[in-house]
Amino acid sequence: MKDKKNYHVPKDNPWSFDRILNKIGYIIGLYLLISLLFALSSCGSLTKLSDNELQRRAEIQHEIDILYTEYKYKTDSLWIQYYRSAKEYNINQNK
Repeated sequence: MKDKKNYHVPKDNPWSFDRILNKIGYIIGLYLLISLLFALSSCGSLTKLSDNELQRRAEIQHEIDILYTEYKYKTDSLWIQYYRSAKEYNINQNK
């Protein structure tokens, strides 16, 4: 009769499923933290703008507001013309 060898797995197995999940969670958390810090620092969120930059941003915002107002005025005018012409077309068709 051959002796069966008992292979003993230590309790502190570095390849246990729980340890692997903990390491993966740690890596994902660290990756998210680094990504967040990189995104905040690259966007300038952590630094204040100078007075010149604030003034230039206000000027750009003002230009955008003017252009948007002109755009809305023009599109509203075109929609009004479209519905007037559609109404006139329907009136002429019904005669």
